[in-house]
Amino acid sequence: MPRSQGPARSVKPISLQLPGTGRTSVMEGDFDLSVESTPHAGLTGLHWSLSHFRTKGPDTIEVQGGRLSDFFFTQVAISGTFEAELTCGAMYDTRAIGLLRPQRPAARYRFSERENRLFGVLSTPETIEGWFGDHLPPRLRRLLDGVGGATYHRPNPLPNDLRQMLLRSLATTSPLRQQLVEAAAVQILGYQLESLSERGQEKGLTERELGAAREAHLLIQDDPAGDLTTAGLASWLGISARRLDMAYRALFECSVYQGLLASRLSHACDALRAGEPIKSVAFRLGYASVSSFSYAFRRQMGLPPRQWQETQSKSRPAAAFRSVRPR
Repeated sequence: MPRSQGPARSVKPISLQLPGTGRTSVMEGDFDLSVESTPHAGLTGLHWSLSHFRTKGPDTIEVQGGRLSDFFFTQVAISGTFEAELTCGAMYDTRAIGLLRPQRPAARYRFSERENRLFGVLSTPETIEGWFGDHLPPRLRRLLDGVGGATYHRPNPLPNDLRQMLLRSLATTSPLRQQLVEAAAVQILGYQLESLSERGQEKGLTERELGAAREAHLLIQDDPAGDLTTAGLASWLGISARRLDMAYRALFECSVYQGLLASRLSHACDALRAGEPIKSVAFRLGYASVSSFSYAFRRQMGLPPRQWQETQSKSRPAAAFRSVRPR
């Protein structure tokens, strides 16, 4: 089950300055970048952005935003995979981005694929403090009191149900799209903030057991078609299956088995959105037949795979990119 990564290609990073808000496209060298971001903080005080990077892949790009440095930030990988490094040296990747408070609004991304879409959520410390009022958890209070100090980063995988809710919100053509996406952004950032509390300790779970649950989640994300089981993961991670499932439920609000099913669904959605044939997706993800895959998919997404795939292609905006040759 160990994860392996291919050798990194050494390339000269290209620096891009991201605009503040609205819709824009940027072309620089081999990169095409399209960004949609909220023009105001909305009713919740949050800002969100959807960035679409198209590169020759694999490539490295340095991105700098127009925000002030006093903010909290998290991301969700909609498609593609990447590794990122903040200016302070803190590292994170697609699988467990977690919560960040950068010293500067800049990072270096190494993309592994040509198409990469990232959803970002940003909030000021004042907004977060206003959410909690007099019930601010001690860990978060310490973090807010340290404004202006070292960068904070807590790797934490996002539950698949939140990711799927975000995908549905982004894909809708409803006039309420802005409100739906903002609601998803609130839940995504809220989950990361809630994870800072002493969650799970009331059940007597140790940090080692909670860490094993996070590692199990990463293994599940890496191998959705694999023959993974709760018992097998527990044996690999060196804890009992019962304690692993308890820790997993405390962190992700579902069992390990439900996490496995959700991971399969998430990868199925990515593959269908990319145009992969339904039959190919079904068998690659380990389903015994196309009908069993269709039944499982419809139960979760509300539509059969073919109809869902068609709605995705219809809601996808017209190509906003063109190939850019090296100068």
